[in-house]
Amino acid sequence: MFGWFALTSLGWLAESFMAALVGKAVDRIVQQFGEQHGVEDDLEKLQDSLDHARLTISTIESLRIKDNGLQKKLKEFLTSLKDAAYDADDLLDEFQYRILKQQIEQQGNEAGNRASFSSYSTPPPSKKLKTSFSSYTSRLFGKGDDNNDDLKRIRKIKRRLDDNSVALEKIYSSLGVQDDRGKKQLVSSASRQMSSFWTKPRLFGRDRELQELKDLLLEPEAVSGQSGFSVLSIVGIGGIGKTTLAQQVFNDSSVKEYFELRIWVRVSEYFSTEKLTREIIEYATKKNCNLPNFAALQDFLKEKITPERFLLVLDDVWNEDRHQWESLCAPLRSGKPGSKILVTTRSRKIAGMVGDLDAIHLEGLDEKCF
Repeated sequence: MFGWFALTSLGWLAESFMAALVGKAVDRIVQQFGEQHGVEDDLEKLQDSLDHARLTISTIESLRIKDNGLQKKLKEFLTSLKDAAYDADDLLDEFQYRILKQQIEQQGNEAGNRASFSSYSTPPPSKKLKTSFSSYTSRLFGKGDDNNDDLKRIRKIKRRLDDNSVALEKIYSSLGVQDDRGKKQLVSSASRQMSSFWTKPRLFGRDRELQELKDLLLEPEAVSGQSGFSVLSIVGIGGIGKTTLAQQVFNDSSVKEYFELRIWVRVSEYFSTEKLTREIIEYATKKNCNLPNFAALQDFLKEKITPERFLLVLDDVWNEDRHQWESLCAPLRSGKPGSKILVTTRSRKIAGMVGDLDAIHLEGLDEKCF
């Protein structure tokens, strides 16, 4: 029996490893490789899958499972996820090596050219022609084949990460449902509450954005007088620190004091209004919610949650459907004045669609910040 589902039992320090792996995926040298070889979009998608896997693991590892069959399934999928993560690590290491090797070779060629120039007024014609033609054919033929192989490897690893993450999420979702004997398999509903906080936030070079965000959140009436809440958003590319900034302000002492209720929900690409409403209720009440349909969920949300001044964080929103957004927010519009919804997203379009206030746009940090 696994007891508390500690991944160290599989020989894997999951949290620290996955955090480092996501960091490697957004490393400057890896991004440079993507730009040079035309695989930057797929590398960004791989980073999303790694981040998703990290969140999935952080949720699963805090569970206690009594069913031996479920334990076995979890171990199988986690082992497969571990193997895929190791392969991703090896691949990113290779990409870094290839860029660094290229840089060293270029420096050597430049040094050799300078030495040749000091000995000859012009390079020997035959050598010059050979070098140019070799470089040209390498770019024309070899690189294309390499790119295609790199693309296939990235996508294969991404698919393995996604498949195992989805399988684990399905198991996790099933644990919130009562079995035939009416017993809960999910022991700690608090684990769901903390699942969005997979690492202790560490914020570098974002003091200005953090203060701006706090000021907006703590503004009593902001634009919320009529709707019951106001919406602000953090916008930026993947891996730039949107979630970390949101975590930092979410756990700030002044924010905790101001908001009577704080709720965190991870959204990602699958935007289901019923699923998200249920997760909002479960986070707020710290109990499993078994209400049968969306209408009942909305009634409960309006009755039990909106009387308090709330902060709702919707992390990683991708959906651009305004109707679904309005449907999700409808019961919250009777919220206590000063309530806020904070959205993190990569899309400026989404930020413009949901936000009452100007979005906070995160840009890359200067090197001096590190």
